[in-house]
Amino acid sequence: MFSGKAEYFDRFEKNDLIMSRTLVESHFSKALSAKLCIRFGHMNKFKAFPGPDAFLMALDICHALVVQDIEGAKKIFLMWRECHRIRN
Repeated sequence: MFSGKAEYFDRFEKNDLIMSRTLVESHFSKALSAKLCIRFGHMNKFKAFPGPDAFLMALDICHALVVQDIEGAKKIFLMWRECHRIRN
C-alpha cells in the first residue's frame, strides 16, 4: 500500500526524475514511432500518455520485435538443417 511517506522510499525512488513524453519520444526513430501508433494507437488518449508509459510501450514493441526475430531465425535454421540432412 502506498503511504506517500518519504521514509518508505528507497534512494532511487527519492531521486527519480520524471521523464516527459517529449524527452522519451525524442529517442524514438520514425519506424519505432510508426510501430507504436500501429500497436497502441487504438487506446484512448494514446498521445497523452506520460513519458514512462511511452517508454514501457516502446520496450514492449522492441521485445516483440526481438521475439519475432528469434522465431524467424529458428525457422530458417530448422529449414536449413532439414535441407542439409536431406543432402547428406
